[in-house]
Amino acid sequence: EGPFTDRLQLTGEQRQRVIGLSENVAEIRMAGREAVRRSHRVHAVEGQPPEINLLAMAGVDLETRRRLADAMEIAGRTDLPVSGAELVAAGVEPGPRVGRALTASRDAIVDGEIEKARALEYALKVAESFEDPQP
Repeated sequence: EGPFTDRLQLTGEQRQRVIGLSENVAEIRMAGREAVRRSHRVHAVEGQPPEINLLAMAGVDLETRRRLADAMEIAGRTDLPVSGAELVAAGVEPGPRVGRALTASRDAIVDGEIEKARALEYALKVAESFEDPQP
């Protein structure tokens, strides 16, 4: 970090962006390991600029690149067949519980634990299992 950013004479925000870049690349590479759940890989690549994902893929073996490419594809095409409004209409109180249930449902679909047709049922069970935040 230091010598590289020093040699480039980067300071302030530019320096922080380069440092953050290497952290993001490292996180994506770690998510590409075989033991990591598919949904975790999707979370790691989701929202990252394509250049960051490609840079992360450049420094890993072929199988890891394939797993990361799969995660990038899934991130772009896996829509959740249930909405927060549907959960609220089914009796879930609006708030963090809705978002957590939706995320858990998408993860379960991505990981092959449930079919899309069961997403609402699964999300409702997950929402019921979350504790209310303490004030």
